[in-house]
Amino acid sequence: MPTYSIQRVFGGDFRRAVQHYIATNHYMRSSGGSGQLFAVMADDEVAGACLVGATSSENQTRSLIAGACLIGPAGSQDAERSIATGVLVRQIKRLVVADDVPSNVIPESKLLRHAMREVTDEYGVPVLFVAYADQAATDLRTGHPLPGWVYLAAGFFYAGATTSRRSCCIDHHGAARNTRQGEQTISRRNLPRAGQVFQGEHVTKDWRMAKLPPARIWLAVVTPSSYTKRQAKHAWRAAWASLDPRRRVAARQWISHVAWRRAQAAGVVAIGEPRPRHLRRLDRFQPAWWRGQQLTRTAAPVWVPFRYQQRMLLLDDVLGEATAGRAYAPLISGEGDPQ
Repeated sequence: MPTYSIQRVFGGDFRRAVQHYIATNHYMRSSGGSGQLFAVMADDEVAGACLVGATSSENQTRSLIAGACLIGPAGSQDAERSIATGVLVRQIKRLVVADDVPSNVIPESKLLRHAMREVTDEYGVPVLFVAYADQAATDLRTGHPLPGWVYLAAGFFYAGATTSRRSCCIDHHGAARNTRQGEQTISRRNLPRAGQVFQGEHVTKDWRMAKLPPARIWLAVVTPSSYTKRQAKHAWRAAWASLDPRRRVAARQWISHVAWRRAQAAGVVAIGEPRPRHLRRLDRFQPAWWRGQQLTRTAAPVWVPFRYQQRMLLLDDVLGEATAGRAYAPLISGEGDPQ
């Protein structure tokens, strides 16, 4: 059995090899571009990777967007609706681990947590990490979309779905591409056509646009390991408090009966009822949609079922969701919109 490890990737041939692995194995069929890169190594072979980078525009980084498009236009209505200030934001741009990597050795959630810790310690300040579970990506084993169990397992909190229109380009190779290509934003009016030369490459088939369904938004706050417990507590809460109040977070946390009634009067909405073992005489472990400034250190992520083809996907449906073996809907549905 090979020896598995997680390594930070810098430049040179090693980075190019890991980027090639991502482009070959990730459902987007692209390396994801720049950012802090981490690789799962099986002895000397690449067996997984995680890319963490800035959000898709400087404005989103400044505004701490918790609802921008995954691969759609850089600007979106979510960018206007989900503004926060005062904390650094980074996006999980790519994540993939080979199926033959034992899940009890390096699961995707462990790779995620390792990458987030390293990135946070590198900056030396709290970081708000944003990840997107794209339902246009489908697990080939189950046929289900990917609503984000791997993020839940890594300690991310669900914060609703994107609301703006999402779309991508399908190039002449059949690969999905971001609508933002360098300094140019591609739309139906300027799609590359057969016979043209685009970015130095001869276009052999007309590019086309494909609509994308909403993506689930997952958020996590990580504080530097150099912080004391007191510093980490205050920094963690301050980072969550930076979210726009209109962006609600699915979490469960201890709250007294009196405080819960007051919270409901202030607009907090329950997500089901707490389980019997989560009830005490004067308080409860209440699952609800909380505003960021209401989260405390007792908060824990809660799974929110996902409606898919007239039925609900529960946690048991996606337990063990893996990042390998995915297909991207615009690539498998033929012409037009993804099915």
